[in-house]
Amino acid sequence: MLLTFALTAALALSQAPNEEHAFHDLSLTQAIKLARQEEKIVMIDFYTTWCPPCKELDRTTWKNVDVIAWLRDNAVAIKIDAEKELEIAKQYKLTGYPTLAFVRPGEGEIDRHVGYLSAEAFIATADAVLAGKDSVQRAKDALKGHETDPMQRMHLGDAQFAAGRFAEALADYLWCFDEGLKHNSGYGGVRLSFLLSDLEKLSKVYPPARDAMLLRRDNASKIILNSISIGQTDVLEQLMDFTALNRHLGQLESNLKLLDTLLPLEEAAFVRELLVSQIVPQLVDANRLLDLLQNTPNLSQWLDREIELAELMASSRARIKDSRIDFDKITAMTHERTLTTALLYYQALLGLGKQHELDHPTAKEFEQQLLNFDSSADCYALLIRHAAKAGSLPDAKRLEQLALKQLPEQDHKKIRREWTRLRKANQPPAVETPKK
Repeated sequence: MLLTFALTAALALSQAPNEEHAFHDLSLTQAIKLARQEEKIVMIDFYTTWCPPCKELDRTTWKNVDVIAWLRDNAVAIKIDAEKELEIAKQYKLTGYPTLAFVRPGEGEIDRHVGYLSAEAFIATADAVLAGKDSVQRAKDALKGHETDPMQRMHLGDAQFAAGRFAEALADYLWCFDEGLKHNSGYGGVRLSFLLSDLEKLSKVYPPARDAMLLRRDNASKIILNSISIGQTDVLEQLMDFTALNRHLGQLESNLKLLDTLLPLEEAAFVRELLVSQIVPQLVDANRLLDLLQNTPNLSQWLDREIELAELMASSRARIKDSRIDFDKITAMTHERTLTTALLYYQALLGLGKQHELDHPTAKEFEQQLLNFDSSADCYALLIRHAAKAGSLPDAKRLEQLALKQLPEQDHKKIRREWTRLRKANQPPAVETPKK
């Protein structure tokens, strides 16, 4: 008996956490055994080597002295690589990373959190777990008095999902999708990005979620087509829903099918323009350049409006004093969005050439307008790349020469590297001379 106790103690000491973190080098079975002996819980950090939030936890939260103290006092903390310990990962039905699972010996899992937590948020979560309030109960408590707040209800859906309560999570997510905009007009961006990402993840483990997404996609399509028959054109919200749902369903071909339905309908011109504006990258990838440019308003005027918007966003900093708004981030995002779309239009103009007379500037005119908006080395490099994608190496070479003439010496290396890469990529394969 004494020998067993001594060996157990020696094992615990040899695998105890060091001063820099509170994690033990133990298997799950060993951790549960040690936690039972010390009357603590087990905290498992399920991670992967490619997961950015996992690395952020290692870099910040797990090095925080208060977090280290909490873990040492209350838990046996271990880390498990979910891609190496496949059986354990399957047992815990992981849906995302990092997953922080709290386990009580003899009871099993008592709570979990999926995603990054700051040091302060981790301690608040962990304290609540010890007090007997799991993440679902905490989310329900936070929702009281804010039942129509889509952000709060989405948090409850996240907690239900993490707890494996898939039907309840779906109900919360669908309320957010169907009702959220009615209660918060600023919820649109989150609704078509983060919320649909959550629904997509849920659909991979709970098929009714995919059925619900398909139903809403098909309903949006019906509303769009019906609106044309009755002369109604206010369908931008339905078009945005339709294309976003197709993206998260992995059914982008449905966008093109709807466009093909609208193309012969003269009365659908405005709706076609709205749809095309939502699927520019897809049309370029599908080489449907004529459909894109025929159903896009004058590109010179479009870019002028986008530049005005970017300038307005930049000038708002002086007029609006609000520490909650990150003007630098918003300005950078607006600029990137405009540049990305403009480059696709440029590629389409080059690719189509002078095959058809359209109410658009020439590719070279649009190129100059774009360089007036952004004359950086990055923009030149991207123009060169898109010219090559359009199959116009002469234009790519011309842009390289123009860039070397207009840009300072320190930017020349980037331009030459881009041209060299494209030239090699577009070289025809060598033909071997047959042996006599």
